[in-house]
Amino acid sequence: MHLRHRPTTRSLVFCLLAAAWLNLSAPAFTQTPGGAEKPAPQMGLVAPKLVSWEHKYPDAANAEQLADQVRAQLTIDASGQVIGVEVLDAATHPGYGFDELATEAMWKFVFEPATSDGVAIPSRIEFLYEFVPPAEEVPADASGGDVPPVEEPPVEVEPPPLPPISMRGEVLERGTRIALAGVWLAVSKGARTEEAYTDSYGKFEFRGLDPGEWNILIEEPDYGRYESQETVEADGLLEVTYYIERTYYDEYGESAYIYETRERKLRKEVNKRTLEVAEIQRIPGNQGDALKVIQNLPGVARPMFNLGQIIVRGSDPADTVVQLDGAPIPQLYHFLALTSVVNSDILSSIDFYPGNFSARYGRAMGGILDVKTRAPASDRLKGYADIDITDTSLFLEGPITDELSFEVSVRRSYLDAVLLAVIPDDAEIDLLVAPRYYDYQGRLNWKPAPKHELELFSYGSDDALEFLNDAPNGDRDPFSYGTAFHRVQLSYDYQADRFENSLIYNFGTTGTWIQAGPITVNLDSLQHTLRDEIQYEATKALTVRAGADVFIDDFTVSGQVPGFFGGGPGEDGDGPGSGDGGGEGHGPDSGRLEQLELTTLDVSDVYLAPAIFVEAELKPAEPLTVLLGGRVDYDERVGTYSGDWRTSLFYEVGDFVELKGGLGRFSQAPTQQEMSDLFGNPDLGYQHAYHYGLGVGVQMPFYDPLTVELTGFYKDMNNLVVDSTEVIVRDGEAVNEKLNNQGQGRVEGLEVLLKHALGNNFFGWVSYTLSQAERRDADGTWHLFDYDQTHILTLIGSYKLPDGWQVGLRFRYVSGNPYTPETGSVFDVDSNRYSAIIGDVNSARMPAFHQLDARIDKTWIFDWWKLGAYLDVQGVYYHGNPEAIQYNYDSTEKAYVEGLPILPTLGIKGEF
Repeated sequence: MHLRHRPTTRSLVFCLLAAAWLNLSAPAFTQTPGGAEKPAPQMGLVAPKLVSWEHKYPDAANAEQLADQVRAQLTIDASGQVIGVEVLDAATHPGYGFDELATEAMWKFVFEPATSDGVAIPSRIEFLYEFVPPAEEVPADASGGDVPPVEEPPVEVEPPPLPPISMRGEVLERGTRIALAGVWLAVSKGARTEEAYTDSYGKFEFRGLDPGEWNILIEEPDYGRYESQETVEADGLLEVTYYIERTYYDEYGESAYIYETRERKLRKEVNKRTLEVAEIQRIPGNQGDALKVIQNLPGVARPMFNLGQIIVRGSDPADTVVQLDGAPIPQLYHFLALTSVVNSDILSSIDFYPGNFSARYGRAMGGILDVKTRAPASDRLKGYADIDITDTSLFLEGPITDELSFEVSVRRSYLDAVLLAVIPDDAEIDLLVAPRYYDYQGRLNWKPAPKHELELFSYGSDDALEFLNDAPNGDRDPFSYGTAFHRVQLSYDYQADRFENSLIYNFGTTGTWIQAGPITVNLDSLQHTLRDEIQYEATKALTVRAGADVFIDDFTVSGQVPGFFGGGPGEDGDGPGSGDGGGEGHGPDSGRLEQLELTTLDVSDVYLAPAIFVEAELKPAEPLTVLLGGRVDYDERVGTYSGDWRTSLFYEVGDFVELKGGLGRFSQAPTQQEMSDLFGNPDLGYQHAYHYGLGVGVQMPFYDPLTVELTGFYKDMNNLVVDSTEVIVRDGEAVNEKLNNQGQGRVEGLEVLLKHALGNNFFGWVSYTLSQAERRDADGTWHLFDYDQTHILTLIGSYKLPDGWQVGLRFRYVSGNPYTPETGSVFDVDSNRYSAIIGDVNSARMPAFHQLDARIDKTWIFDWWKLGAYLDVQGVYYHGNPEAIQYNYDSTEKAYVEGLPILPTLGIKGEF
């Protein structure tokens, strides 16, 4: 094999052609015709080497003894497996099966992976697959025997002494300082021209240059042409550094090989939607926050006031679990969902499972949001400062040694500080409340040996909402609200060719506090998560995954609360915010704060929730994959086990279509509040949901970046926690039951996702969901779920323009939430007030929501750093979307509470 084109490690593209004959009917790899080639570079890059293949010659072409060839681009991972085949030039004899057999064979190729300075890296090669008729493969002599190869003895020649080095330097990417390997340079003076390539560190040198002016030329695909002049002096060494500018800059795409994800091998899922960070950080309306993109995917309902709740396929927000690198995270967004609690720049991908998820995941009936982070940069020190109108972020990462790297990120909002600075002390403003938040992440990553990785990861968040100034007369009741969590995670990963093991231990504190006049609540919790998972590829037809995870919660609740929290849960369906499971609708219907009798809280407990799971991935036939999984959970509060089963099927129809389906049972224990003696019912049991899904995925054969997914789903829920007015006997005493497991739910719908992956300077998608979600409480009457949204449509598009510009738009249309209307009122003479007449639960619906968001980015490139500016506008036109409803004193008139106004976010980002 030999290199035909210059390899570039930052884009991981090796263009290779092989010239070799393989015996009998093996494929022949020959060089594609082309112009004169530049000399092969001498560098620390080693091309992938084909070590295993299977070849067939099409029977239909045998009679005519046809010869043909197929040129394709192969993508090879760091283990040598082919993970992508793109046909560039099809066979010239259609209908004989050349294209099909070549593609099938190339998918089965096994390579020794490409390496950079001895380290295996992914690569992309251009490969010519040639079919030669069996009868013509090996020339024969007159006697019918094979012609033996002619071997000439090697001639040893003493190389001449090298001339002295005249010019030495390096080629770096402008703005990022990434060393560019395999870049071609030419220096010319008069009729003399010398050529060179940069090595794996971006270094180059020229020897024996004559004194005088030399013209410098650098040409590299995806970069602008670079020309300069240098003066070489006699008996001198000229040292230079050249910065060449990329045509389009990607945050991650072109340097992705240094950002390693945690999950190397692809896993099958019926409803898995994976988003790469490079695709989503610049989606309009998200303020550059990758985790806010979840609200734009099929099956996800829009929360009131965009508060950041994740409402998946008609499930309560508490029914969806969010985890970061395998451990649950107690809070995903800061106040008002202004931003997430994790810096998007440390993420590698976001896996979203709206249903039918693997047995690896549990304690959830709705969906799973699995957020994966990346290892720190190991090639150089880099960082940035990002400043906008709400907060400032600082980020730094890089290597400490060859095996040890680090990253640190901090963010702090300053809306509270700005308001205090601009509002005079004597201003007559008594009720000014503002949020304040900060978050941080810190990581040490150590790779002591190949296949082994250890990591220490710490992260946390703190939010507070309180009055910014003291009451003028000192007669205002105090108010404050806050929540905070802090985590430390230790992890170990081992990845061999057929065996993987991932072990994590995560621990930390979570706290929530509130004070409103005499009412106070303090919740403190120390939580532990231990998880170990193994994967073993027994054969090509069988892969087994198994593991265990343990969750421990040591919590304390204290304070003074109104008595109705302990005895009078409200009816389900009083409006958005109540729901099934997860603590829905258990608050009061009415009551004046000063008239409430307070109850002292002082509760502490520790509970254990272990689980084990196993999953088998079977491939009984080439196009068919079957996933069979099981999971057993135990919750010490419930006192019993829950066993769940999961089944999924995948069937590939040709190269571009995949049919998939799945069904399974998913269980979830009640919340701590629901199981407390004071607030709920300690005798509650597990809640269950049965997921059914059937879908088809199509990758367009005429345009690779375009895919279409169509998924139909049905969900049946039982044993849901709902309010109860019954009186029961517990421990020999008659008590209010408050809650029981007599609720039911059902959801049905259809999801469509038309997605254009990041390519050709564009990305975007069209997402549509048609669904209906219903609930039935203990009274036996079905009604719409509080977050039922019949139609959810999202259109997103973002395009990269030359000169560092990027523009994007997002449009959303969502059906309004249902609500329970007031149909009239009755005047109560004794209390001198009107009492509303309540209509059927959730029998009316809010007007539809629609909104257009826009974003524009501009990046300026300098030699050592980049400066970006962005404007992100939510609600380009102000529609005044209704979010809630208010009635007047006698329920004869109503008015809508409108959503957020036009929200522009202006910021700058300097990075090096």
